[in-house]
Amino acid sequence: MLSAMSGRSSVKSRVLREQIMKYESGDTIRAGDLVTIDDKYEGQVVASMDTSEYLPGYQDWAYLRTGIMVVTDFAGLVHYTSETTDKLLPKVCGSGRDRLE
Repeated sequence: MLSAMSGRSSVKSRVLREQIMKYESGDTIRAGDLVTIDDKYEGQVVASMDTSEYLPGYQDWAYLRTGIMVVTDFAGLVHYTSETTDKLLPKVCGSGRDRLE
């Protein structure tokens, strides 16, 4: 019985890792990241329920449990999940990925 419990736990852990929002590069999307959306819009990730990271004032979105919240320049606050079809890319300035902290 103990091994059955351990098996369930590892399956759940693997499923949760696969659901974490990532860029096409494989990098995890993090709170504070500046992003380009569908090659024409911009936004800032203000909450990542996947990694439990929140910019100040956005912790109340934790109840959503999965995905990220992005303040966009086209629609205000938007909830994205791993099932979202919009293309999110890190906004790159200078030598690497742009983040506000």
